[in-house]
Amino acid sequence: MLLSQFVNIAAISISLFSLIELLTERNKRVSRRYAFLVLTLIPLSLIAAFLDPQSHRGLRVFMNYNPLKHWTFLLGPFLYYYQVSVGGKRVGKRGLWHLLPFLIWNGVTLWGTNRARFTPELKRFYGITTLLSFAFYSIFILIKLRRHKKALGESLSYRDFFLELVWLEYIMKALLGITLFLWLAIPLNRHFNRTEGFPLIPGAGEADTVQLVHALALLVFVFFFSLFALKQNRISQVQWEDKKENEPPESGERKEKAGGASLNEEDQSAFEKIETHMKESALYLKSELNLPLLAEALDMNRNEVSRLINRATGGNFFHFVNGFRAREFRTALEENRFPDYTLLSIGLECGFNSKSTFNEAVKREWGKTPSQLYKELSQVS
Repeated sequence: MLLSQFVNIAAISISLFSLIELLTERNKRVSRRYAFLVLTLIPLSLIAAFLDPQSHRGLRVFMNYNPLKHWTFLLGPFLYYYQVSVGGKRVGKRGLWHLLPFLIWNGVTLWGTNRARFTPELKRFYGITTLLSFAFYSIFILIKLRRHKKALGESLSYRDFFLELVWLEYIMKALLGITLFLWLAIPLNRHFNRTEGFPLIPGAGEADTVQLVHALALLVFVFFFSLFALKQNRISQVQWEDKKENEPPESGERKEKAGGASLNEEDQSAFEKIETHMKESALYLKSELNLPLLAEALDMNRNEVSRLINRATGGNFFHFVNGFRAREFRTALEENRFPDYTLLSIGLECGFNSKSTFNEAVKREWGKTPSQLYKELSQVS
């Protein structure tokens, strides 16, 4: 048995285990259904690879008319649907357009099966469109994830691996990298074989090389997608009250300088109320503080709170809250409140929940890293 077949068996086993986990869940969220579809495509396609259509006429007919024959054109759309649903949104009717390439190629297959066989040129075009589909959806989903992360900054005061879908970002970057590799590997391997040089995989032809790379890529994808998709929860912290599919409203000029110069008297008074409440209640010390909690404490509309913060500070809710934490960190150092604590431990006491957010906020507020700020204050004292 070829090495690629062993790899395929491993991918099938992981997929089946994950599918059983998803099926046995009681609360089936919409995002889990899309994860189920993604993990269903792969084992079905790999099982078909073990079948020999020449051994039986009925099997040959089934393989020719197999609706999942072009499953690669479903992977990108299903991943996009998953990304949308796990972000707390719904896939609208416009999302159905993403299935168009899959339907087109199925139509071409039916036409080719009944009237004419695929020419080498058409097969090559099929391979190119497959890689283009992977590249497009990798970039498209990465752009969507960046916007999603930016939207979270309007509502959350902390970073979170699952809320920001960092794992999905890594997977899409890996898929894009594999796609670019295949763009180079397939022509190079074809060239080396034609010139009787050394193929990319010694002793293997072009087809074997592609099959092995394809199998390894699927195994890695199935493993990590299964691992994190089973842990991922639907994001419910960000629930905007506007009518644009839960997107945060435009806040006007967000890059205006801090100080409230762009605010009218009423808005300036409302923003001062927010600042005063933050200082007096020390809400920023709560590591999981979010916009809804602050708005509830102020008895204000969350969109209004977000708008005031954005216009008055030029940043977002994330920067606003962590600015308080960074100033609290400096005060704690100046007053020597925690003499036996590490800098990170002091940061955690000030409301930060991770080292990366801690370093980022202190650098943004004071222009120095926590250790540099500590050295500077130590020299002054």
